[in-house]
Amino acid sequence: MKKLLVTTSILATLITSSALAKTEGNLVGINLLRSSATNQYQRTDVASSNYSDFKDSAIGVGASYKYAVNFGQVFVAPGVFFDKLSLKAKDQDDDTVSSSYRYGAKVDVGYDITDNIAAYVTGGLANVSYKVDWKSLDEKKSGSKASFISGIGVSYKLSKELTVGFEYNAQTPTFKTPDAGGINEVKSKIRVAQIGVAYNF
Repeated sequence: MKKLLVTTSILATLITSSALAKTEGNLVGINLLRSSATNQYQRTDVASSNYSDFKDSAIGVGASYKYAVNFGQVFVAPGVFFDKLSLKAKDQDDDTVSSSYRYGAKVDVGYDITDNIAAYVTGGLANVSYKVDWKSLDEKKSGSKASFISGIGVSYKLSKELTVGFEYNAQTPTFKTPDAGGINEVKSKIRVAQIGVAYNF
């Protein structure tokens, strides 16, 4: 009987001491990015373009801040971010479409699976800088365009203060072009895979 009481006491202690490590509080992160863009011309004069899709990929860096509120094992984390994309794609005429950076706001909605592992979906709005350089016409157009961003991610707690994470997100902004023979927009499918570390306080 005494052994049973001791065993029960030990089990109760282990259960109560292994309470779920919640995703909550302030998280400031830095991220390493692998971004890619697939660009397609949108024409006003004909139904389709004779141009093939043109692509680019690049390594970049980013920074983020979010504040997580926990409801048991479910958390909601609104935040802001800045990504240095460094994308520059060339078409068949050596005209270029560049996306240097983006910034925006999004909300993660996630679930604490274990003491250390969490998964989430994310969505928001990101403003993307762009520059279209028509070397063949000696014309340029630059600006920024906002579009919806969505993705998924996972995180792993290394300690109470440090968390590592992986996220994949995508967005499809359309960029205005110079007056160029019926082509008035570039539709750009931007995809970003990122791995990062965040400080939790």
